Amino acid sequence: MYKLFLCLRYLFKRRIAFFAMAAVCLCVAMVLIVVSVMDGFLQMVKDRSRGMLGDLVMENGTLQGFGYYQEFIDTIKEEMPEVIEEATPVIISYGVIRFPHTGRTNMAQLVGIRLEETNRVNEFGHGLFYEKYYPGSTTLGKFEMPCYGRDAQGNSVLPPDLEARWQQWWENATPKERGKAAVSENSLYRRPGNYRPIPLAESTKLGSFDPAWVGPALDGVILGSDLCASRDASGNYQRFYYRGEEVSVTFVPFSDTGRISDLSAHTRTFRYVDDVRTGVYDIDSISVYLDFEELQRNLQMDAAVLADYLGGHNLPARTTQV
Repeated sequence: MYKLFLCLRYLFKRRIAFFAMAAVCLCVAMVLIVVSVMDGFLQMVKDRSRGMLGDLVMENGTLQGFGYYQEFIDTIKEEMPEVIEEATPVIISYGVIRFPHTGRTNMAQLVGIRLEETNRVNEFGHGLFYEKYYPGSTTLGKFEMPCYGRDAQGNSVLPPDLEARWQQWWENATPKERGKAAVSENSLYRRPGNYRPIPLAESTKLGSFDPAWVGPALDGVILGSDLCASRDASGNYQRFYYRGEEVSVTFVPFSDTGRISDLSAHTRTFRYVDDVRTGVYDIDSISVYLDFEELQRNLQMDAAVLADYLGGHNLPARTTQV
């Protein structure tokens, strides 16, 4: 009781003590707020990193990479099955992409992945846009441009296989998910994604125009979301390239010694099959994902045999990460 009496006496006798108390309370509040915000930010970074990387990444820090990666993967999966659930090689290099239809050119980080293995290693598959609404349609293999048409009732429809995949998602989606489905505002195709119309298909005055796959079948690429889309006022991404649009990729091969290959840069054409959002702008604005073996060949990182005058020995296939 005496202690309480002294506290109250000194507190009310000198009102300046209230300012000291307020300052202490303010500092404590600031610390709590900063810790809470930073803790949430740290958790967000962890979650997004988990969506891009595996639990353990092995690399040698060079663009020319290292060999015998498949033997390493097979060995650790065989000897530590209770620890290693999945392991996959990844190639990271750099090049230039160009959209022939618009002439737009960008520097790009080229990432070679085995899509199915990558989806098991991390949460990459959860960020794929078209794969969400058209499950099973995203591939890094051969792909043509899907064009929507109109049926006899005037409804916009995709080629039958894609239409079936959309119906599959729609039947399994909740009412909330259906309501949140991103719809393109610049097309009569009122479903998620940006698809090219069959010529005259957007004219409601005409009859039925069957949907179709058009153009040559080319290997697919997955683009970072900020390479092919931008946010509108509501925060949704509006894609400005049709699914199946041609994308030219220029490769710069490196030898196993780190020198630029004698064949120098070369260009190949692919098709945009999907886009992925990791939530990290610096990644989504520069990354282009290709099939691992395809990128490996174009960077001359596949297995090879040196010419006789160079020794004639075998060079193993290389990767930059496992």
